[in-house]
Amino acid sequence: MITTLVLSLLAPFSLSLDPLQEVAPGAPAAAQAAPGTDSPFPAVSGDLKLDVPATGSGPTMLQLAKQYGDLTGQACAWDRETESRLHGQPVGIDRSLVVPRADVQTFFEQLLRKHEFVLRVLRDKQPRIVEIVSAVGPARVTLREGALLLAPGDLEVARAHPAVLFTIPVELCHLDVRQVSNSLRTTILDANLSSMLPAGSAPAMLITGFGDWVAQTADQLRVLDGLAAPKADPEREPVLEVFQLKHRAAEQLAPLVESALELLVDVSHPGRPAADAGTPPMPRSHRITFDGKSNALIVACRRSALAEVRKLVAELDVEVK
Repeated sequence: MITTLVLSLLAPFSLSLDPLQEVAPGAPAAAQAAPGTDSPFPAVSGDLKLDVPATGSGPTMLQLAKQYGDLTGQACAWDRETESRLHGQPVGIDRSLVVPRADVQTFFEQLLRKHEFVLRVLRDKQPRIVEIVSAVGPARVTLREGALLLAPGDLEVARAHPAVLFTIPVELCHLDVRQVSNSLRTTILDANLSSMLPAGSAPAMLITGFGDWVAQTADQLRVLDGLAAPKADPEREPVLEVFQLKHRAAEQLAPLVESALELLVDVSHPGRPAADAGTPPMPRSHRITFDGKSNALIVACRRSALAEVRKLVAELDVEVK
């Protein structure tokens, strides 16, 4: 049942190289980062401008990458094959755009992912260097090795980066980690770009993939883990009921009901050891008290015993001739 539920909920999030339907622009990495976490990329200094002429193919991904580097103060590195693809790949938009500074990082990564490129951090201090790698060339087999490791609390950092690979541990307190890992293999469309593996003997899953996919998958696993948590038995919930007696004195009925409840517990748990001088008594699952002025019997017990208590009180609260 859990396996089926896992697959059905995670199917919409199978790893794809097209991020444009998965990450909505408008929220920068810095704004989406959780308190106490830092984006792996520096702040953008200004708006990004793309001029598309009325005729012609418009700017290339290489030109876009160079403008991104200028706006972020990062040097952009790539191998020859990636440079060739960047140079020959048009950005692919049909009009000129001005991308606000707050949206530049996400916008740039969306287009990288759309055209099957991956963004990697080579150096995170000055001078800062990022690498753009083609996801369709020979280098794809080693892309996962460059995934950034995040702590569980940094999930929002990953969510803001659709072209960066991250690895993040997700604790699963109730699901069988290995069973979930095996059942989710069908959702991994490209093993070079993503994986879900048990974290050794720990009750956690190590998820590797593009940041937005990692965050969505972690969210779904946490929901499933919550659904798998043991549910409290409603029949064992404590309830309180006040019986207004008409014929018998509450002071007289209280010990009778108390004894009856003790008997009911003994019958329900025949293997319960009897208390002796060296054994502390088991915790009581009920309490009986009364109010002499209003002649009311007050019973606190488990919901499962309440019907028997009502029946017993009705039978005892009769006129004694």
